[in-house]
Amino acid sequence: MSNYLEHSAQVEVDASINLVWSLWLDLEQIPRWMKWIDSS
Repeated sequence: MSNYLEHSAQVEVDASINLVWSLWLDLEQIPRWMKWIDSS
């Protein structure tokens, strides 16, 4: 049986919600700013 460890972090950035949401919705670009993700 594997153990699940929950990790979280919070960062406050000076960016509009529209910009942040558009980055989050662009699935092809997520690996560029989330380096730990291999592909979307």
